[in-house]
Amino acid sequence: PTIYVANFIVMIALSNRSPGKWVQRVLAMFGMFHFLFWTDVVSYKYGRGYRNNHEDAFHWTEKWSWRIGILIPLYQNCTNGHWGRNGHWHSPMVGVLHRYGVIVWGILFFIFQTIQADMVKTY
Repeated sequence: PTIYVANFIVMIALSNRSPGKWVQRVLAMFGMFHFLFWTDVVSYKYGRGYRNNHEDAFHWTEKWSWRIGILIPLYQNCTNGHWGRNGHWHSPMVGVLHRYGVIVWGILFFIFQTIQADMVKTY
């Protein structure tokens, strides 16, 4: 959990350079809170922790924390110009193609993992 908390701290620090910094900070704090306090409450049914009455809810928060941990850095790199025209020293178009490729991948990841697998359960 220490690495994940450090990852969310970096996300909070980099949120100043992207639009929607408060949304990013709240989501990153949610992920930090989960990995600091709730990650051990996830049941053995899901690979660790202990059996309890709320194991499904804690597993759900863990899945959302993972999704947040994947999507926020992609959003930050796409919106702060990291992968823009100056993103590649030899061919600026590589940075642009990489940026839009990551945007498409992030949208597809959100659709198939978050909406389809987490909410609708059609996998």
